[in-house]
Amino acid sequence: LATVDYFSDQTISQDPYAYWDHLREQNPVHREPHYGVVAVTGHQEVLAAFKDHDSFSAVNAIGGPFPPLPFVPEGDDITEQIEA
Repeated sequence: LATVDYFSDQTISQDPYAYWDHLREQNPVHREPHYGVVAVTGHQEVLAAFKDHDSFSAVNAIGGPFPPLPFVPEGDDITEQIEA
């Protein structure tokens, strides 16, 4: 699993079930080595994480809730910069 990149491996995206089953068998709470996100796959572990707001986030993006912009914002209205 350390060499597999869930976010870019096309074989996993085509059929993710074997990956998730293997992850659950190894450890129902797994830190993904490429991006440091945590995959919680066990039912009881998901319930515990869902109730623990201090330790776990509901953000399901590797960049977090506010990923950095790919440019330096200029001015108060950056709409045109975002759409460029």
